[in-house]
Amino acid sequence: MLKDLALLNPIIAPAIGLLGVAVGGWTAHQNHRYELRQQLLQRKLEEFYGPRLALRHRLKAELDLGLRISQIPAEQWPKKGSGVRDPEDIEKIRRPELPAYERDIEYDNRERKEEVLPGIRETYRIFFENMYLAKPSTGSQVAELVNFIEVQESLAARVLLRLDHSEAQLHPFHEDLEKRFASLQREVAGS
Repeated sequence: MLKDLALLNPIIAPAIGLLGVAVGGWTAHQNHRYELRQQLLQRKLEEFYGPRLALRHRLKAELDLGLRISQIPAEQWPKKGSGVRDPEDIEKIRRPELPAYERDIEYDNRERKEEVLPGIRETYRIFFENMYLAKPSTGSQVAELVNFIEVQESLAARVLLRLDHSEAQLHPFHEDLEKRFASLQREVAGS
């Protein structure tokens, strides 16, 4: 029996060596796949979701501030001459204030053109240049994003004078963006 085992020695040693190479190769392959996945997740965070989210927060802050500032004159204007009944007297009271209100409107429009619209355009650029990094649910919201951007451009160009167009229509898009960003961060951190 020992003699039979001795005959297997020349086969067992190379077989164990071959098994070790196979396990090592499989482990290296798995590690390589893991590294590639981590790199993809990192790219999604750094090149798509992170910049989009940062721009979204900056633009939201600018739009919210602009809205609060623009509401002040809108609230004050009706109060000017509120106790007066004669329209001509109301006009006399409001007329000296009109240039200040017009400057506020001009400033708000200029801010939209110089600050908000470039940020919106940058969002658009990032989205379409890196769309391959987006999750399908993010990509499915593209029509709303394009619509919002086109209307904002038209409003800035004064092509559309009156249109109830708020960022509220993008809430599902932004919610998905934040959810995906948080999910990717957890995946990268926990993996």
